[in-house]
Amino acid sequence: MVLPPEATEALSAQGIAADYKLFGGNVRVGLVKEGLLFPDVSFGAGYNRLMGSILMPVDMTTPSFTYTDAGSVSHTIAVSDPKINLEWTTDSYDFTLQVSKKVLFLRPFAGLGYSLGSSTVAGGLAASLTHDSTTLTQAEWDQIKADLTAAGYDVSSLSADGFLFSATNADPVLRVYGGVSLNLFFLNLDLQGVYVPETKGLGANAMIRVQL
Repeated sequence: MVLPPEATEALSAQGIAADYKLFGGNVRVGLVKEGLLFPDVSFGAGYNRLMGSILMPVDMTTPSFTYTDAGSVSHTIAVSDPKINLEWTTDSYDFTLQVSKKVLFLRPFAGLGYSLGSSTVAGGLAASLTHDSTTLTQAEWDQIKADLTAAGYDVSSLSADGFLFSATNADPVLRVYGGVSLNLFFLNLDLQGVYVPETKGLGANAMIRVQL
């Protein structure tokens, strides 16, 4: 999946830069072949990578921050041309164990899924920063951050490109799912419900597939 050019052009006309990409694949292997008494049992493994970003202008007055250094001298950090900046990346590996049994034109199924990987979100306020009305290099900003940290300020998100932050989560997720597939000639209607025990979250989806 990608964000089509028509969508990016429409957003760009409004001053918004956006991007979205999702790609991956899944392989399923049969463990037990369906028979008169036995259900179909299969194991699946897949990988997905999701990437996206959005950068949009902020209609606000130029914000500033004034602080006093160790020598009791006041300084001002000002932000110009601020934009909301958000980027995200997810790498996920998914494993499923599924049981199903065909009954006439219906195929009920149930399974367990286990997902692991890592998701990172970075964002904040992208802007041009000045220090006492002077544009500084990243090395100079690093020194200012060290001085502010020594003075007791939390400036871990400060950089020459704005006030940015990031967070990463790598918690695995176990889910239980079940549903039914309805087969009508070459069309398949899949109805599925999902439950995540860790968060007690519920979900559902419906999908129509063409199967030749």
